Amino acid sequence: MTNVLSLSNVQVAFNSVNVLKDINFSLEQGEILGLLGASGCGKTTLLNTIAGFIHQAKGEIEIYEVGNITSSDFIEPDKRHVGMIFQDYALFPHLTMEENIEFGINKLTKVEKKQK
Repeated sequence: MTNVLSLSNVQVAFNSVNVLKDINFSLEQGEILGLLGASGCGKTTLLNTIAGFIHQAKGEIEIYEVGNITSSDFIEPDKRHVGMIFQDYALFPHLTMEENIEFGINKLTKVEKKQK
């Protein structure tokens, strides 16, 4: 299988305080990853780092078809082909949860959307 996302020893610091330290995982094509944890544990910081909204202090992030996006080779968020749906206030209130998810994969046919 192909890794679509790999993190190796990723570290994020704010004002010299380590918020994320030595984060390592890979996500293969077709896998789904859920991040669980208490409020303030770094879930959103990790997602913002992968998306490119925050620079990591150390480590490497590799995204399929984009390549290695380490701090020294920073790739802007719009070039990473990463989408985010924020937990609060980002869903269309007039759509069902299923329709909100389908909105993000709108290039697929209806049958392909249902399969996803």
